Formats: sequence, C-alpha cells, structure tokens
Amino acid sequence: TKNLLADGTLQANMSAWYYNYEGLQVSSILDNTAVNQNIDAHLWGVEGEFFYAPDDNWQFDLNFGTVNSQIGANTNLVDPRNPTGGRSDVVLIKDATLAASGGENCVLYLIGGQTETPADNAAFNAYLVANGGQPGLYFDPPGGVTALAGHGVALTNYGTCLPENRGGVPDQLLNAFGYSRTDPLGSGGDQSGGATVNLGGNRLQNTPPVTISVGVQYTYKLAGGYTLIPRADFYWQDHMWGNIFNDPADSIKAWEVTNALLTFNAPDSKWYVQGYIKNVFNESNITGEYLTSATSGLYTNAFLGDPRTYGLKVGAKF
Repeated sequence: TKNLLADGTLQANMSAWYYNYEGLQVSSILDNTAVNQNIDAHLWGVEGEFFYAPDDNWQFDLNFGTVNSQIGANTNLVDPRNPTGGRSDVVLIKDATLAASGGENCVLYLIGGQTETPADNAAFNAYLVANGGQPGLYFDPPGGVTALAGHGVALTNYGTCLPENRGGVPDQLLNAFGYSRTDPLGSGGDQSGGATVNLGGNRLQNTPPVTISVGVQYTYKLAGGYTLIPRADFYWQDHMWGNIFNDPADSIKAWEVTNALLTFNAPDSKWYVQGYIKNVFNESNITGEYLTSATSGLYTNAFLGDPRTYGLKVGAKF
C-alpha cells in the first residue's frame, strides 16, 4: 500500500511479504571440501517506508523491516562446529595422522552398549599393536576424553579419520570392539563425517529480525540563493546468527551506526561542497562471519563495518 497523508506532507508505504523456499542453498566446509547443501525455509515480514516534509525546511524519513525466518522441519545436517551433534554415544576424532586427512574432524559411534572410547579401550589398542597397527593411534587430548564436555562434545580423542579403503582401521575390527562409522540412529552407510542434527525452526543466517533507519535534515536558506543542509542518519539492526546451526559461538549481536553530512549548495545547485562523517561514534560492528575448516581449527573470520571515516566532496553540475 502506498499513501499520501496529511495534505501531501507524509508519504507512507507499507508492504507484507512471504517467501517459501525449496532447495535453498547453504554452504559449509566438510572433510576439507566446500559443499552446497539444500534446505527448505519460510520467511515472512513487514516493511515500512515513511517520508515527512512538514514545510520547505524540514525532512524526516523512517524505514523499518521485520523478518521471521524459519528452517523447514525435516532439515538434518552435520554441524561443522560439533560433528557429534551433542550426543553421548558419539566420539569426536581429531585426525592426528600424517595423511591427507590430518587435522580433520570425524566421529565414531559407540555400539552394542560400548562405553569406552578407542583411546581408553586397552583391549582395542593391544590388538592394534599386536597386529602391526600403530601404537597410540587413538589417544586422549589434554584434560582427558571429556575435556570438551562443557562445550557440548561429550567424548573426544585424537586418532585417524582415514576410511578403511584408504588405510584406516577396518570396519570389521572397529565393530568387533564396539565402534562404528555407521550411525545406529541413521539411515546406513559411512556417516563418520558427523551425526546430523535437526535444524527445524532455526533462523537463517544473516537475517536480523528487525532493522530500523531514521534520517533528518534541515535546509537553511542563505542570502543570494545559497543553502546549507545539515543531515544525520541512524541505522540499527537486531541480533542475528552467522550460520544456520544457531550455535552460541555464531551469535552476532545487535549493532548500530550513525552518519552525519553537511552540504553547502550554490544557487540552482550549480556546485556544492560537502563534508561527511561515517560511523560518527567509531563503532566496531561485526556484520557477518565465515567459519573455516576443521583443519584450520574452525576459526571464524569476522566481517567488520568500516571504522569512522570522514572527508570532503566538491561537485559541479554542467
């Protein structure tokens, strides 16, 4: 809806919208490979644009948007930050071998009532050594097998992520000692890349629920047809998530920025001089992020807004 109100001094535009995505692409890095995966998602919201000019001097504008985003109920993916999916029957393995898989994350599943991890299973390690295997192939991290329990990873070892066909421990041997590359709760096949988690109801990445921008300017009419126009703009956006898994580490807090502008115009706007300050209060705003691979330690690249910048512009109209 588009409207002119208050004797034409107020322009008020409003819109409501709804999107239903099927096969929306999201990207991540799994097993050192950048992959695109498809999800279903629903988004809806309301947007408003308002412009108010009560006289020849004052101008006010206000824009706002609301977004409700929701991932489809049947979306199951592996979270690169926690391939165990927070389960107590899954062991996170950090590959510590001198191989192409070095530094990767993978998982082993405890089966048949098993409670010991590969590193703490004396019989398993003894069998590996007795049959020409690598002594200490699986070993505990500093702090022990539960060192990351406080971060949602119940069990973890160093070890190997190599599959059987590339020189890893044979599946038959793993199974004999209560371990598996196949998720007992899954659909079969090698799922050592991680246990999937259901993302139904999670919010999409980089989708703040609310955004607001406000601007105001005043025109000083000077002698000889010159004008001086100071203007200020303010923008704010709500908290959002850096990825679709909505992990606490990927929470991006609400942020704001203020800009100021002063324009001196010649008669008929034949030329102008303009001074500006962007990000007046020098806010350090994180505006997005990118999660790297497990081999890089899953560090997060943070994208920042520009720091305070200021300058002068001169222009002419021919």
